[in-house]
Amino acid sequence: MIITALVFALAGMAVYTWRISEDNDRLRAEISKNFYDEMVNRYARYRTIYEFINVENAGDNATLNRKVKMLQDDGYSFDKQASQTGLLVFSKQEKVQEGEE
Repeated sequence: MIITALVFALAGMAVYTWRISEDNDRLRAEISKNFYDEMVNRYARYRTIYEFINVENAGDNATLNRKVKMLQDDGYSFDKQASQTGLLVFSKQEKVQEGEE
């Protein structure tokens, strides 16, 4: 009876140790993936793409709103610092692919 209990206890400890090792490997893989993703994002090169809207030639208010909405849907954001009277500037960051300049 005591030997059976010891065998079950040892088997339980072995399974527990195996599960902890499995969890440890999974967490290491997750940390490595997060580190790799962070390094790729940190050292990736980006370029800024600008689009301009001349308010005087943009048409009526509905047309202007439609152009602005279209640019925002394409990922552009309004650049208040670069905009001037009569000229709206929109910009977006685009990742430069390897081998591309």
